[in-house]
Amino acid sequence: GYGNVLLYLNGNSDIIFDFYENGGQNTANFSLAPFTSNPNTISQTTINVCSGVSPGALDGNAYTYNGGTANPSITFQWQSSTDNVTFTNISGATSEDYTPPTQTTTTTNIIRYYRRIVTASAGNAGGCTYNSNVVTVTTSPGTPATPGTISGTVTQCPSLTGQIYSIAAVNNANNYTWSVPTGWSIASGNGTTSITVTTGTTGQNGNITVNASNGCGTSANRTLAVTVSTLAVTGTASSNQTICSGSTPANLTLTGSTGTIQWQSSTDNVTFTNISGANSATLAGTTIGTLTATRYYRAVVTSGVCASATSNVVTITVNPASVAGTASANQT
Repeated sequence: GYGNVLLYLNGNSDIIFDFYENGGQNTANFSLAPFTSNPNTISQTTINVCSGVSPGALDGNAYTYNGGTANPSITFQWQSSTDNVTFTNISGATSEDYTPPTQTTTTTNIIRYYRRIVTASAGNAGGCTYNSNVVTVTTSPGTPATPGTISGTVTQCPSLTGQIYSIAAVNNANNYTWSVPTGWSIASGNGTTSITVTTGTTGQNGNITVNASNGCGTSANRTLAVTVSTLAVTGTASSNQTICSGSTPANLTLTGSTGTIQWQSSTDNVTFTNISGANSATLAGTTIGTLTATRYYRAVVTSGVCASATSNVVTITVNPASVAGTASANQT
């Protein structure tokens, strides 16, 4: 009997299944499934070879059926293209699989595109025709050169997303392989000339590396040394003070900070300016000097290229000096 039979059905079609049984021990059944483009696939999608090397056979899926001449006729036609837009039939390429011709080149990549058309014809109607996926075959003249300089930030802050590193395209390369230091991750772009990464934590330094490849081989690596800075830690500034006008305040101190310190002062607790030379954990009262009005102080801590951190504000409240005034005249 038939294993697969192709039928053309329209909205008014009737299917009559005649089964003649003799002896009471035989059974028969059937099911219907549409003939679609889904099974028409080629196992490869991209093939890269060197000049003079065969790409091998393009492996198209099989359509199996059995039966006599009344069964549907499934035919194949392979096509090729130079631009992946206009495809033309390849003479004599009507088998399930196809081996493209070997190409030779000494200058630039040769790129060809291949697909398979499958046609299934029903006895009572025209055929159903479907295109397969496209296979890209690239033939290269030789191993690519080492990529040029890697562009990107050398000194990074911890756990930053969206950091981009890139190179110029390498002649005749069709793939780029990147690696990043331990603790870093590539979010996107591996295989291309540009990657987007997330940096590691403090101290996870190392090299970003890239090489170029094609069907002939892989280039030497290009590297860029990168470091991850320490985040600034503000620490805690000392307590507020209250002094008399014309007095010098006690020293201000900053404890628990990480990074470079810069003390600042303000007359209104809004606009702060740097105090020249005030870069240690202690801001000496003698540096502040005598005060006749309330002032505000804070420390800004920086570390490498990372964002600065600002301490709490220390308020030094200045009380006005006492004025004795004049008592009334003596009395008798």
